[in-house]
Amino acid sequence: MRGAFVSMLTCVAVTGCIGQTAAPCENARACGAQPVTEPGVLLVTDRTTHEITRWASGSGASIGAFVGADAGPLDKPTGVAFRGDGEAFVVNFGRGQVLAYDGLSGRFQRVFFSDTGWLEEPVAIRFRNDDMFLLGNDTRNLLVVDSQGQVGADIGRRVIRYAHDFRFGPDGLVYIATSWDPHRAGMIQVWDADTGTLLGSFGSADELDEATGLTFGPDGLLYVSDVIGNRVVRFDPTTWQRLDTFVGPETGLGEPYALDFGAGGDLYVLAGRDVLRFDGVTGEPRGVFVRGDAAGFVYPRALVWRYGGVAARWLDR
Repeated sequence: MRGAFVSMLTCVAVTGCIGQTAAPCENARACGAQPVTEPGVLLVTDRTTHEITRWASGSGASIGAFVGADAGPLDKPTGVAFRGDGEAFVVNFGRGQVLAYDGLSGRFQRVFFSDTGWLEEPVAIRFRNDDMFLLGNDTRNLLVVDSQGQVGADIGRRVIRYAHDFRFGPDGLVYIATSWDPHRAGMIQVWDADTGTLLGSFGSADELDEATGLTFGPDGLLYVSDVIGNRVVRFDPTTWQRLDTFVGPETGLGEPYALDFGAGGDLYVLAGRDVLRFDGVTGEPRGVFVRGDAAGFVYPRALVWRYGGVAARWLDR
């Protein structure tokens, strides 16, 4: 089953950290700041229904679709990210494209990028300043595209094996979740995006069965979802040592594909077709946040938190 899963996480807006200039981390939580407590909206992408839906923090109530199945040439969306100017970008796994949408209304704007020679089967998208980073599963690369849609760098082609997800760490490095490879030391690859250099890997087959999603917690540790082992495992990113199993199968966790810390500092895990909620400090279960059957999920693969003015306007509707 290794290598058969394509999963991803997408980020909230990129926010720089104090004292860090080369590569700001993705959000304040990854910089060790306090967890976000303001009302937020969780977005979930579904590869089969071709939709991106919205869910209110706290209650988990539906606030409708952000992007519907008929909004542009959407084909197996696997990730969404918001640029600093608020525009939303969706990776189209089925067509190897990036589509641009109005960040408030979800109205389709244009095909922003489409070149399967550079990028095929994209699984995750994130921004560092105005540069877009795209993780290709089939092309096995991390592609950097500028604000005009021009390719700026092609990182790790053919070295990044069966990629699922990636994050910028507080140290400015890129952490990529890949499938197990007997020729490499671990499933989490660490890259310097500025030089295109692979610095090493960790998370051996003894520590993980299949790494699919990853995120940094308020404690600065790296949390990795193991879809086959039905667990969330913690690593120290400074030493690359496995620390413990933060959430295990005994909690009822099954098939965790993606994860992120959300409003209030809780950990939200996309497990099977459900979004589960866990205490962000203890890992204790806090219930089902979104029940997939009732939500109409078929093949959900990404969750993204959105805060601030846009989220507030969505919640006020």
